Amino acid sequence: MTSIVTAMSAAQIAALSTTQIRTLATSDIQALNTTQIAALTTDQITAMPTTDIVSLSTAGIAALTSAQLGALSSADIAALKTTQLNALTTAQVGELSTAQIAALSYAQIGSLTTAQVQNGLTTTQIASLSTSQVSALSTAAVAALTTTQAAALTTRDLTALSTTQVAALTTAQVHGLTTDQVAALTTGQVSALSTAQLTALSTTQAAALTTTAVAALKTNQVAALTTAQVAGLTTNQVAALSTAQVASLTTGQLSALTTGQTAVLSAADVGALSTGQVAALTSAQIGGLSTTQVGALKTNQVAALTTAQLQNLTTGQVAALSTAQLGALTTGQVASLTTTQTGALTTTEV
Repeated sequence: MTSIVTAMSAAQIAALSTTQIRTLATSDIQALNTTQIAALTTDQITAMPTTDIVSLSTAGIAALTSAQLGALSSADIAALKTTQLNALTTAQVGELSTAQIAALSYAQIGSLTTAQVQNGLTTTQIASLSTSQVSALSTAAVAALTTTQAAALTTRDLTALSTTQVAALTTAQVHGLTTDQVAALTTGQVSALSTAQLTALSTTQAAALTTTAVAALKTNQVAALTTAQVAGLTTNQVAALSTAQVASLTTGQLSALTTGQTAVLSAADVGALSTGQVAALTSAQIGGLSTTQVGALKTNQVAALTTAQLQNLTTGQVAALSTAQLGALTTGQVASLTTTQTGALTTTEV
């Protein structure tokens, strides 16, 4: 029978009834050449049992037309061997319905080539992937996603990515994420971001990070943030920083903080600043500190204040200085105080 099938023309193959198609042996199906396979009607494809579909050669799979692919059932798709799936052209991959995509197993999803993912999957198909399917993508496939494809991932799918998959994202992909996607990142995923990925975030994206995500940043990640990103953080995000994170801020980052941002630093945060960091604070930032924050300054921090910083202290802040803090001032610092400021000193401080 196999010899008869191989001798049939494309027209003869197309003329076979669905009953005849169903009675063909596996060896008959395997013997079909690409021309004969391309001649099969959608009714014939639909009539073929799944066992026959998985018997098609990789060349035969690659020869299937859009209409023929559409005739494959979810069961047929789910039964395809990874070698057959890999034989699909990028055009064929893009023609699979969302129902067929949903039928792909984790092993099949994981076997997709970077070309099939990047050049084949449409944004609609990407968005239709289940969280389990997304987590089954290889790191190479994740890295191969276009920025448009990455942006098409639902927030639920994005949170399903492993830290290894997140670490595989390119800086362009990270920069292309929506604010909703950035806000959906888990603390584990955020802490897995490289400094290059983190700095790829726009100021708007960085401001979209949850306070728990910000609190989960490693100190080297915090130190890598651009001054623009730091200045764009919300006061809630700044308040969520630990004393260790605040202490890791560079002098450039600290001076980039707005007075509103420095105002939400805790007394412990202020007390943890190095003398170099204190000296980097702008006069406006110093003047915006609360009396509690001023009172938290250590004597060595007070001694590090510049004359410009000191002169920007309000009378309320000066009055909040302890005798120990005042005692730490150098003669030059004392001499720089304005008469209004010295007038705010208590009798015990004088």
